[in-house]
Amino acid sequence: MSTNPRQPILDFMQSIHSQGVDCQSCVGHCCTSIANSMQITVQETWDIYSYLQKNHLMNEELIQKLKDNVTQFRLDKDLSLGKKSILRRTYTCPFYNGHNLGCQLPTEIKPYGCLAFNPATEAVSEVGHCRSEVAALEACDVQAKARNVELQAKLGVTWDKKPIPVALLDFHMRKISVELH
Repeated sequence: MSTNPRQPILDFMQSIHSQGVDCQSCVGHCCTSIANSMQITVQETWDIYSYLQKNHLMNEELIQKLKDNVTQFRLDKDLSLGKKSILRRTYTCPFYNGHNLGCQLPTEIKPYGCLAFNPATEAVSEVGHCRSEVAALEACDVQAKARNVELQAKLGVTWDKKPIPVALLDFHMRKISVELH
């Protein structure tokens, strides 16, 4: 078993990319409110937040961008019943830069669901021709589960998944220290 929980997805991505199936010609609708409803775990939030902190990117400009994103897409309005989400709001990811291969986050810290969502055929250019690689995503989740539970306990976080901007703002408001890792 790999120590990198993303490895099953990365292996899958490598296999399809070697066959010419990639996102090179796509505008990235999967990152926009057209199709994105990504929610991330505490582990995934930790990965992104740590990266942002260590690279001095968790600054006032990004914090305001995250807040604006939450407000614009009403991500602070909970649509769940208990721990089970019944509906997910769509939103444009705050890390989407508006064009193909548009994520500002490096592959090694991207959310598992983002990595697992790939074209089904060559030369995909729009939403509707992609799918989630469920088997790789499930393998990834199995590997990350223990670390997620450990982080929840260590950080005092009670939620399982939240939209990316909501999760990052939660960490910011808690003044999470990246030295915990």
